[in-house]
Amino acid sequence: PGGSTLWLHNRSGGAFDNVIGNYPNTLTPVSSMSLILGQPLDGTWTMKVFDLAGGNTGTFESWGLNDIGSFDCEDVESAVDDTAMPARFNMWQNHPNPFNPMTTIRFAVPEDAGVVNLAIFDVSGRLVRTLENSSLVAGHYSRVWDGRDMSGRGVSSGTYFYRLSGRGFTEAKKMILMK
Repeated sequence: PGGSTLWLHNRSGGAFDNVIGNYPNTLTPVSSMSLILGQPLDGTWTMKVFDLAGGNTGTFESWGLNDIGSFDCEDVESAVDDTAMPARFNMWQNHPNPFNPMTTIRFAVPEDAGVVNLAIFDVSGRLVRTLENSSLVAGHYSRVWDGRDMSGRGVSSGTYFYRLSGRGFTEAKKMILMK
Protein backbone atom coordinates (compact mmCIF):
# COMPACT_ATOMS: atom_id res chain seq x y z
CA PRO A 1 0.00 0.00 0.00
CA GLY A 2 2.90 2.40 0.65
CA GLY A 3 4.32 1.83 -2.83
CA SER A 4 7.30 -0.21 -1.62
CA THR A 5 8.83 -2.79 -3.93
CA LEU A 6 10.13 -6.00 -2.40
CA TRP A 7 11.96 -8.69 -4.39
CA LEU A 8 11.24 -12.07 -2.88
CA HIS A 9 12.93 -14.39 -5.38
CA ASN A 10 15.50 -13.60 -8.05
CA ARG A 11 17.37 -16.77 -8.86
CA SER A 12 18.03 -18.79 -11.96
CA GLY A 13 16.65 -22.26 -12.39
CA GLY A 14 15.43 -24.83 -14.83
CA ALA A 15 12.09 -25.41 -16.48
CA PHE A 16 10.93 -27.73 -13.69
CA ASP A 17 11.91 -25.57 -10.70
CA ASN A 18 9.14 -24.56 -8.33
CA VAL A 19 9.15 -21.86 -5.68
CA ILE A 20 7.09 -23.34 -2.88
CA GLY A 21 7.17 -22.08 0.69
CA ASN A 22 6.72 -18.91 2.63
CA TYR A 23 8.86 -15.88 3.40
CA PRO A 24 10.76 -15.59 5.70
CA ASN A 25 10.06 -18.92 7.46
CA THR A 26 11.07 -21.45 4.77
CA LEU A 27 12.36 -19.18 1.99
CA THR A 28 14.91 -16.39 2.36
CA PRO A 29 13.86 -13.17 0.60
CA VAL A 30 16.33 -11.44 -1.73
CA SER A 31 15.76 -8.03 -0.16
CA SER A 32 14.86 -6.90 3.34
CA MET A 33 11.28 -7.52 4.40
CA SER A 34 11.49 -4.45 6.64
CA LEU A 35 10.26 -2.47 3.60
CA ILE A 36 6.73 -3.72 4.26
CA LEU A 37 6.86 -3.84 8.06
CA GLY A 38 4.02 -1.82 9.54
CA GLN A 39 2.11 -1.32 6.28
CA PRO A 40 -1.65 -1.90 6.56
CA LEU A 41 -3.02 -5.20 5.31
CA ASP A 42 -6.15 -3.52 4.00
CA GLY A 43 -5.02 -1.92 0.80
CA THR A 44 -4.05 -2.83 -2.69
CA TRP A 45 -1.17 -5.30 -2.78
CA THR A 46 0.33 -6.18 -6.14
CA MET A 47 2.48 -9.19 -6.90
CA LYS A 48 4.40 -9.25 -10.17
CA VAL A 49 5.77 -12.56 -11.46
CA PHE A 50 8.39 -12.70 -14.20
CA ASP A 51 9.90 -15.76 -15.86
CA LEU A 52 12.71 -14.48 -18.04
CA ALA A 53 14.08 -17.89 -19.04
CA GLY A 54 13.40 -18.63 -22.69
CA GLY A 55 10.67 -21.13 -23.47
CA ASN A 56 9.56 -21.69 -19.88
CA THR A 57 5.92 -21.70 -18.96
CA GLY A 58 4.23 -22.34 -15.68
CA THR A 59 1.22 -21.92 -13.49
CA PHE A 60 0.95 -19.36 -10.75
CA GLU A 61 -1.19 -21.14 -8.18
CA SER A 62 -1.52 -18.89 -5.16
CA TRP A 63 -0.08 -16.26 -2.90
CA GLY A 64 -1.15 -14.79 0.39
CA LEU A 65 -0.29 -12.19 2.98
CA ASN A 66 -0.30 -13.14 6.64
CA ASP A 67 -0.21 -10.73 9.57
CA ILE A 68 2.49 -11.97 11.94
CA GLY A 69 2.32 -9.49 14.79
CA SER A 70 5.44 -10.55 16.66
CA PHE A 71 7.77 -11.07 13.68
CA ASP A 72 10.87 -8.87 13.74
CA CYS A 73 12.25 -8.13 10.25
CA GLU A 74 16.00 -7.76 9.96
CA ASP A 75 17.63 -5.18 7.70
CA VAL A 76 20.02 -7.72 6.19
CA GLU A 77 19.44 -10.92 4.29
CA SER A 78 19.82 -13.90 6.58
CA ALA A 79 19.02 -17.59 6.67
CA VAL A 80 16.23 -19.01 8.79
CA ASP A 81 17.26 -19.54 12.40
CA ASP A 82 18.59 -23.08 12.97
CA THR A 83 16.00 -23.70 15.68
CA ALA A 84 13.30 -23.47 12.99
CA MET A 85 14.87 -26.29 10.99
CA PRO A 86 13.36 -29.77 11.33
CA ALA A 87 15.43 -32.26 13.31
CA ARG A 88 13.96 -35.26 11.47
CA PHE A 89 11.97 -36.24 8.39
CA ASN A 90 8.23 -35.80 8.58
CA MET A 91 5.43 -36.19 6.05
CA TRP A 92 1.83 -35.10 6.48
CA GLN A 93 -1.36 -36.41 4.91
CA ASN A 94 -2.01 -34.81 1.54
CA HIS A 95 -4.67 -32.12 1.37
CA PRO A 96 -7.31 -32.25 0.10
CA ASN A 97 -7.94 -35.98 0.26
CA PRO A 98 -9.92 -37.20 -1.65
CA PHE A 99 -8.94 -34.72 -4.35
CA ASN A 100 -9.72 -33.59 -7.89
CA PRO A 101 -7.80 -32.41 -9.81
CA MET A 102 -4.80 -31.66 -7.56
CA THR A 103 -3.51 -32.18 -4.04
CA THR A 104 -0.64 -30.83 -1.92
CA ILE A 105 1.88 -33.01 -0.07
CA ARG A 106 3.79 -31.33 2.77
CA PHE A 107 7.01 -32.73 4.22
CA ALA A 108 10.00 -31.77 6.37
CA VAL A 109 13.64 -32.54 5.63
CA PRO A 110 16.44 -32.50 8.23
CA GLU A 111 20.10 -31.65 7.65
CA ASP A 112 22.17 -34.31 5.86
CA ALA A 113 19.04 -35.86 4.33
CA GLY A 114 20.86 -37.10 1.24
CA VAL A 115 18.83 -37.34 -1.95
CA VAL A 116 15.17 -36.74 -1.11
CA ASN A 117 12.68 -38.62 -3.27
CA LEU A 118 8.93 -38.03 -3.31
CA ALA A 119 7.11 -40.34 -5.71
CA ILE A 120 3.56 -41.37 -6.56
CA PHE A 121 2.66 -45.06 -7.08
CA ASP A 122 -0.51 -46.85 -8.18
CA VAL A 123 -2.04 -49.71 -6.16
CA SER A 124 0.05 -52.28 -8.04
CA GLY A 125 3.26 -50.50 -7.00
CA ARG A 126 4.08 -49.03 -10.42
CA LEU A 127 5.73 -45.60 -10.40
CA VAL A 128 3.27 -42.99 -11.68
CA ARG A 129 5.26 -39.78 -11.17
CA THR A 130 8.27 -38.42 -9.33
CA LEU A 131 7.62 -35.05 -7.67
CA GLU A 132 11.06 -34.60 -6.08
CA ASN A 133 14.41 -36.30 -6.52
CA SER A 134 17.24 -34.05 -5.36
CA SER A 135 19.30 -32.93 -2.40
CA LEU A 136 17.27 -30.41 -0.40
CA VAL A 137 18.47 -28.15 2.37
CA ALA A 138 16.85 -28.63 5.76
CA GLY A 139 13.39 -27.12 5.81
CA HIS A 140 9.68 -27.52 5.23
CA TYR A 141 8.46 -28.20 1.71
CA SER A 142 5.31 -28.91 -0.24
CA ARG A 143 4.74 -30.36 -3.68
CA VAL A 144 1.56 -30.36 -5.72
CA TRP A 145 0.45 -33.40 -7.68
CA ASP A 146 -1.90 -32.57 -10.52
CA GLY A 147 -3.12 -36.13 -11.09
CA ARG A 148 -0.87 -36.64 -14.11
CA ASP A 149 1.71 -39.31 -14.88
CA MET A 150 5.31 -38.75 -16.05
CA SER A 151 4.11 -38.25 -19.63
CA GLY A 152 1.61 -35.58 -18.63
CA ARG A 153 -1.46 -37.76 -19.09
CA GLY A 154 -4.23 -37.60 -16.51
CA VAL A 155 -4.51 -40.77 -14.44
CA SER A 156 -7.78 -42.51 -13.63
CA SER A 157 -9.75 -42.23 -10.40
CA GLY A 158 -8.55 -44.52 -7.66
CA THR A 159 -6.21 -45.07 -4.76
CA TYR A 160 -2.60 -43.94 -5.03
CA PHE A 161 0.33 -43.93 -2.63
CA TYR A 162 2.98 -41.27 -2.15
CA ARG A 163 6.33 -42.21 -0.67
CA LEU A 164 8.98 -39.92 0.81
CA SER A 165 12.49 -41.28 1.22
CA GLY A 166 15.87 -39.91 2.18
CA ARG A 167 18.94 -40.98 4.13
CA GLY A 168 17.66 -43.58 6.64
CA PHE A 169 13.97 -42.70 6.14
CA THR A 170 11.04 -44.04 4.11
CA GLU A 171 7.34 -43.40 4.70
CA ALA A 172 4.29 -43.89 2.50
CA LYS A 173 0.70 -42.64 2.75
CA LYS A 174 -2.49 -43.31 0.82
CA MET A 175 -4.53 -40.80 -1.16
CA ILE A 176 -7.63 -40.98 -3.34
CA LEU A 177 -8.23 -39.28 -6.68
CA MET A 178 -11.95 -38.90 -7.44
CA LYS A 179 -12.93 -37.55 -10.84
